[in-house]
Amino acid sequence: MLVKSMLDFIFDEIDFSPQITSFQGIHLWVIHAEKIPPHIGLSIDNYYFSLKANGRDDAIQVNSILQIISKKEIGTLLIKLKSNTTLNQMKAEFDKFESAQDLNSTCLVPIKRCLNAPKKILKLSDLLHYLKAEGEILSVFGLHLNNDYKGIEKYSTIEIQQRITKLKQC
Repeated sequence: MLVKSMLDFIFDEIDFSPQITSFQGIHLWVIHAEKIPPHIGLSIDNYYFSLKANGRDDAIQVNSILQIISKKEIGTLLIKLKSNTTLNQMKAEFDKFESAQDLNSTCLVPIKRCLNAPKKILKLSDLLHYLKAEGEILSVFGLHLNNDYKGIEKYSTIEIQQRITKLKQC
């Protein structure tokens, strides 16, 4: 188990036995949740969006993403949010980017725009602290994570840039 001082954000409660049958509404996806840095995507109803080093996922069916996560047993958090973002708004924000390039175009940037989060937010933990303070987090589900998983590890913006650079070389 991680020592709490190594965590940048600790979840109040995570449901590790989710029987998710509906993806109505907005969900923040934290993929490779136990890694530094994790990858994030956003879904509305059954459509998933994410900005990646090699392009973007644009309105992919949620079940396709779930199949990959299940097949590869990727540690993932699904965070149901109380957002009023629409599918059109989400598509418009993601359409502004071709791929993750640097700190001005990480996987976080279009998501924080969709959620009307402050520009000063640079990391997932910052976004989660903001969403929690605003009362936007409705529930958190954990897939393929140990039951002692508590939250997002500390990492720097330098580590984000290094990860993007490494993925672009693959």
